[in-house]
Amino acid sequence: MAFGRDQDIAGRETVALMPTLARNILEILASYQGTKYDEETEESPGKIMHELRLGEMARCMEIPFRPFYGSVDSTPLWIILFGEYVDWTGDVDFLRQHWNNILSALDYLDRDSQSGYLRYGMKRNSIMFNQGWKDSIDGITDEHGKIASLPIALCEVQGYLYSAWRSGAKLAERLGDKQTAQRLNGKAEDLKHRFSKDFYVPTERYIALALDGNNKQCAVAASNPGHLLSAGILDSQTDNAVADRLLAQNLFCGWGIRTLADDEAAYNPLSYHNGSVWPQDNALIVEGLCKVGRVNDGMRIMSALFEAAQGHLNLRLPELFCGFSKQFSKASPIWYPVSCEPQAWSAGAMFLMLKSSLGLVPDAVNRELTIRKPYLPPFLSSVRIANIRVGPDMATLYFSRSGGKTSCTIDKKSDGLKVVVEQ
Repeated sequence: MAFGRDQDIAGRETVALMPTLARNILEILASYQGTKYDEETEESPGKIMHELRLGEMARCMEIPFRPFYGSVDSTPLWIILFGEYVDWTGDVDFLRQHWNNILSALDYLDRDSQSGYLRYGMKRNSIMFNQGWKDSIDGITDEHGKIASLPIALCEVQGYLYSAWRSGAKLAERLGDKQTAQRLNGKAEDLKHRFSKDFYVPTERYIALALDGNNKQCAVAASNPGHLLSAGILDSQTDNAVADRLLAQNLFCGWGIRTLADDEAAYNPLSYHNGSVWPQDNALIVEGLCKVGRVNDGMRIMSALFEAAQGHLNLRLPELFCGFSKQFSKASPIWYPVSCEPQAWSAGAMFLMLKSSLGLVPDAVNRELTIRKPYLPPFLSSVRIANIRVGPDMATLYFSRSGGKTSCTIDKKSDGLKVVVEQ
């Protein structure tokens, strides 16, 4: 069994330390990329799959998971991962080999965002009602607790779309295709302008979870807007407003950011997507907080998740856990009874948070590594990363915290690698 979205995010979490894993994910998903229109499996040319099963029912065509393509976000996330992989490896040959796959994925995004936003639910009676990462039947609700009507435009998916166009533009520039780069950057700028107008909820100083089938805002406080912080689709004022809201007590339970605030109508700390805490969700939020200069807040979340893992029997982060406040469960979170573990995108969460806290910004094509304002969380006094690869080069970095400040020492590096430390 394989999941496109999960693999995209797991690859993104670990690409700095395990770029070969990201390469394998990109290649496998490219090999299953859609080539035709199929109503049952929801395949479309250029689309990246949602789920693949290899069992008897799939082989006998009794279920559509062979593979099934009902995911609104696997395609933009795949392009984003491709951009990050090239940033870390400088593997322009691999990019050139798969450029037609990328162009096909970009064409699909153009077709499916003709309404102005990337939506799902245009096909009625799909076996997947919700097709974002909160894919349970009640995962997307309005402020009255009612399930949102189709078709739905999720806020974070528009951030992924924006990032995919920016990543696609950068990849096009790597290949000297300035015309494609200019077109994609223009599309991203237009989306950024429209997004703020349509998704911002002035009375809440927050971003709506989604637009429903009537283009009405689902004006609930959820974790999803946290994914926008790393995309760059918001202005700095809105970035800070979103960050403030995420760290408020109704969303931050002490163990992490809840999927839904505890004062919303649909909130249930025992639900799958309406009040629980997901490590991968929190890791993407931490990445964004670090990017917009809210590193202290990101480290609060990282420290909370680290403490949660210490309370687990296997010292690991499961798929999710319940969203009860820490004041009611001080030793450890209340574990979700059927949470999957181990799970790749939960296992990779700590790596993404650590990379973000250390401020690692690679540019392997130009043989550069920037370390931008590193900051270790309170539970770490030092970290040594030996032989981190940036394209053909390697460096060994030592980070230490003293007096509330984190410093970076370059123990060794390849002669051709330029390392810039911005304290």
